[in-house]
Amino acid sequence: MQPFAYPQGPDHPVGGVRARVDYGAALMAGFQQDHEIRRRNRRQQRNQHNAAAPIPPPAPHPEPNFDRFNIQFHQHAIDFQREADREQQQQHQMEMERAQYQHRQNELLAQQQAQEARLHFEAEQARLRLEAEWARQHQEAEQARLQFEAERAQLHFEAEQHHQSQVAQQERLTQQRREYEQQQQHLEEIRHQNQQQEDDGNDPPPSPSLPPSLSPPFSPPPSPPPPPPPSPPPPPPSPPPPPPSPPPPPPSPPPPPIQFPPGGRPYREPVQRNSLGPMDVECPHCHALHFDSEKLSKSTRRNRVFGMCCLEGQVQLPPLQEWPDQLKRLYDDRQFRDKISSIQ
Repeated sequence: MQPFAYPQGPDHPVGGVRARVDYGAALMAGFQQDHEIRRRNRRQQRNQHNAAAPIPPPAPHPEPNFDRFNIQFHQHAIDFQREADREQQQQHQMEMERAQYQHRQNELLAQQQAQEARLHFEAEQARLRLEAEWARQHQEAEQARLQFEAERAQLHFEAEQHHQSQVAQQERLTQQRREYEQQQQHLEEIRHQNQQQEDDGNDPPPSPSLPPSLSPPFSPPPSPPPPPPPSPPPPPPSPPPPPPSPPPPPPSPPPPPIQFPPGGRPYREPVQRNSLGPMDVECPHCHALHFDSEKLSKSTRRNRVFGMCCLEGQVQLPPLQEWPDQLKRLYDDRQFRDKISSIQ
């Protein structure tokens, strides 16, 4: 007889474990089945005996055979013990697997925490290195800026000195050229006067005293003595013109100017000036005055907003307190203000 294997509701476990078997119900079902077989057999025997012969007296009821029951009960007890052992083993295995899973979870959590701590430490070290690098770069940039400022000032000073020397040299050359032109003009006038006097037949007047740089290299020769009166005097020969004075050597060309970068050139005020216009645009929140170019990009033609005064109304300062009456009276007194303004 096969044991009853239908699962029971209250004892049905979770996790794939086989359901518990009710051996008492299985035993009672086996007893009822055997009892029905015996009743059917007796009914058939009684029907056959009644049809063949008269009904004999009822035989004594045989003693029940409990050997099969004992064997089945013993077998059911053994199966129940095996099933209990199996379930206990499965429960123990599940507990071991649960403990191993919890241990793995704890190990993963510890590894995750260690990795997070390591990443945090590396990030902190990287941040410190970046700050140190930024400080070093800032210091180098500051030193480079100071060095550039010093070189720029030096170049500016040298450029100013060179410019002043060029201006002085140019003025000196201009003065020399002007003096040379005046000397040449004075010599031309003297030659022209001497030529006119020689053409008229008159003795040239003594040449005016000239500076050594303007004096000619030699004086003109004297006119010959007049012939005797009977014969007419021949015309005096024209004296040769005085040789021109040698021109002064040409001035040496000025040295080429030094090309400086735009940052090293001296500052010159630009010709065109930039104007921001009148400062008459009022903030709609704090009523501060601004230039029109100071409005924010989201301003419109009718609604102009500003962020330099009150951050579009986010900053609200308390109103100014009223003046004391005595100061207000003195400020309104014109005579008092005139006396204050007259004090030097």
